[in-house]
Amino acid sequence: MLARFSRCMQQQRLLLLQQRSLQQQQQQQQLQQQALQCMQQQTRLSSSYDIFKKIQDPPTEGESTELARKPSDKVLRLVDEVMSLTLIEAADLCDLCQEKLAQRGGGPAFNSAMAAGRSPFPHPAALFAGAFSPSAINFGAVPPAAGAAAPAAAAEPAAAGNAASAAAPQGALQQQQQQQQQQNQQQRRQWLLLLR
Repeated sequence: MLARFSRCMQQQRLLLLQQRSLQQQQQQQQLQQQALQCMQQQTRLSSSYDIFKKIQDPPTEGESTELARKPSDKVLRLVDEVMSLTLIEAADLCDLCQEKLAQRGGGPAFNSAMAAGRSPFPHPAALFAGAFSPSAINFGAVPPAAGAAAPAAAAEPAAAGNAASAAAPQGALQQQQQQQQQQNQQQRRQWLLLLR
């Protein structure tokens, strides 16, 4: 009876060892499956297209060109058309695209800076802000030398009659501001006409 008991104990130990080894194998298989799924997901999420590949030097003889994806003819035509637009047409295009995006999104205006993973694209007028400013071209404006003389001439009467200028009504100030705004608008119109 003692011999049977010892055999039963050995068999139970063997069964327990086998169960443990099966559990370990199952856990290893599960870990391998999870690792495989993670790798598959990473390959799905990562693109094989390298956007900077076109910026680099052309491939050498031994280098593969599989990653260099070619744009479609439609995209090439669009690029040619967009690059041939004038500054005004490009500004109109940007405005229309923003309106369309706002209509699709349902929001008041589309702000690409707020979209995740996107950087804002500047309006075309911002690209040439310093180069073609109305003040740089002086459309109908006072030349710089005359502009410097005008404040000096205006300073003499102001110094002579400080009390009179202090009592000047607010209407005169508003009138000057309106005149300045009208001059700025005229300069902008002339600037836009020259750009066409």
